[in-house]
Amino acid sequence: MRMVAVVLGGGVGQRLGAGMPKQLLTLGGKTLVERCVAAFETAPGVDEILVVMARGYTGQVEALLAGGYPKVTGVIEGGRGRPDSVRAASCSRTPQSSG
Repeated sequence: MRMVAVVLGGGVGQRLGAGMPKQLLTLGGKTLVERCVAAFETAPGVDEILVVMARGYTGQVEALLAGGYPKVTGVIEGGRGRPDSVRAASCSRTPQSSG
């Protein structure tokens, strides 16, 4: 059985008031999404990583993670709320796509 880590970054950071998703803010030279993905990248029990981002930011995150994180198998668009983003991640993992 493959272990898929799902990074739920579908929010837009409205409560934070940063004008962008908090996952794209930098801390010590890396974005928060990079830090999260890097932790899963080094976890021996994780086979692949699926990142869920807010609408309009998937391309930016794909470019940010390109080449440096081989376990990342996709960056998909989240939903209106957390349950919708979880559903989007679950639906993207069909038996045909899970290897």
